[in-house]
Amino acid sequence: MVREAGDSLQLRALIAAHPSVSGVLTGAGLGVPHVFLAEELSIAISALTLALIAGIYIGFAIVRGTETAFGVELVAAVGYTLVALLGITLTRWLIPLGLIAHSGWDLAHRRRRTALTDVPRWYVPFCAVVDLVYATTLLAIWFARG
Repeated sequence: MVREAGDSLQLRALIAAHPSVSGVLTGAGLGVPHVFLAEELSIAISALTLALIAGIYIGFAIVRGTETAFGVELVAAVGYTLVALLGITLTRWLIPLGLIAHSGWDLAHRRRRTALTDVPRWYVPFCAVVDLVYATTLLAIWFARG
């Protein structure tokens, strides 16, 4: 079934109207399936998700930023991707820590006067909450497993 552009606009309007609630639901939606995943797969998927989340700001910089913003966002995304890779190779605990750190990166984009990349006003609280809820969910699941 082909989705119409109106569906995407309605979803974006819903998230924009309730970014924190949408962030909780999205973060939980990302995290809860890890209960059913084998440990190795859970680590791999969460690392990939961290890298993808970090890369979103590159897109904002391309569309709404400057060349400087693009460079900063690229360096940040590479840094978070390295954290994700270290989470796979050294210790899984780096992945939720990377997500928590990324919520701080989100908040750095909140101040329009100092942010290098212009993002929609709703995006910062949405992404920060997604990061924190997803990290908390992973921590709870992984601690429970030992």
